Amino acid sequence: MTKESGGWVVTIIAIWFIYVGVEVAWHSKARYALQYGANYGDVTKDKKPHDCDWLAAPLGDKNCRYDPLVQVQTITTGSDKNSGRPIVSYDDGKTWDFNDGTNPAKASTTVYVGWQKVDE
Repeated sequence: MTKESGGWVVTIIAIWFIYVGVEVAWHSKARYALQYGANYGDVTKDKKPHDCDWLAAPLGDKNCRYDPLVQVQTITTGSDKNSGRPIVSYDDGKTWDFNDGTNPAKASTTVYVGWQKVDE
């Protein structure tokens, strides 16, 4: 092995780590919190299964992958125009209910990230 070939090995390893790092960052809780305007603590992310990975037993291509399945719930609050009573919507303002019970809802956004297996 020559001095020049060692540089190629290091370059290939560096590219691999960058590729893996970009994928991890792209599907991070911080990214989903920023994208949907949620608090970091209101984002739940399941661990990505590894049974489709090339290095998982048996070694090789398994003709599948996992895509993220994102579910977002936004709770919106406001006041009724006629009565002035507090109101709440759980479906982006399509329907509204009165929100003046013993435990009124607060405006928030929650995000759940799961994984869906896709056969190729």
